[in-house]
Amino acid sequence: MKQTYEELEKKVKELESLKISHLIKNNDLNRTHESLSEIENISQKILFSANEFIEKSPENFDYEKIAQTISEISGAKYAVFNVFDDNGIDFTSVAISGINEMVFKASSILGFEIINKRWKHDPVRLK
Repeated sequence: MKQTYEELEKKVKELESLKISHLIKNNDLNRTHESLSEIENISQKILFSANEFIEKSPENFDYEKIAQTISEISGAKYAVFNVFDDNGIDFTSVAISGINEMVFKASSILGFEIINKRWKHDPVRLK
């Protein structure tokens, strides 16, 4: 059976389409595998950190370590750990993770130290 040029061209395009579809599927599988590996790593870090924090008494909490762990898990450049006051609405910033130089610069600009800063409840921020 002799095929025309147009028929051959059509089959080549179909094969190219299948090849592209296959490449896309493989790329998606690779990304899915990478995402699952990342999720597994984060899950392990969470479990390890949770065990580490559970073993400490409340008086010995390392708030900086918690802020650092939160930053690492979330991928954030900075993290602030706040502890709510007994009234349940005001809170105090007890630790910051991230580039210390930037924290010092922010404190300078704001005109107060961020660590141990007590924050009053602000109904506007609640919205």
